[in-house]
Amino acid sequence: AKFYRVSGGSTQHKGVVPDIAMPSMIDTTTIGEDTYASSLPWTTVSPSFFKPTGEVSPALIAELQKKSAVHSAGNPLYQSYLRDLGLLDQIRRKKTVSLQESSFKSESESIKQIEKQWVREPDQKKDSSKDVILNEATSIVSDLAIVSSAQHQSIRP
Repeated sequence: AKFYRVSGGSTQHKGVVPDIAMPSMIDTTTIGEDTYASSLPWTTVSPSFFKPTGEVSPALIAELQKKSAVHSAGNPLYQSYLRDLGLLDQIRRKKTVSLQESSFKSESESIKQIEKQWVREPDQKKDSSKDVILNEATSIVSDLAIVSSAQHQSIRP
């Protein structure tokens, strides 16, 4: 079955495209609908007539993106997360595997350490103060509330 949004775009392959993308441990080249041979292609139909509500302006999105960049650049834990993601991405992109046992073990250990540091099992109690993505998302929502409130206050007579 194929599903479409009121805007006319299908839900296949693209999903919800975020205004502010967060880095993820998930390897989208191996996980996701578009990795299946049987997945349906993204298509469009005529959009429905609808009036969007609560739409965020492109200018506000740009401001939130800038604020997010400032938050994340000043957060050592977030920067550590990005470094680990970079290392993980480097390992994933390799086309060869070392036949030297020490190199292979070292690489495998690096992957395990990164996963241990950042990935939690669903039944594991989570320390939300160390969840860099949750904390950054919270900062973005907070910024949205502050900026929206300031804009709303400036509009009132």
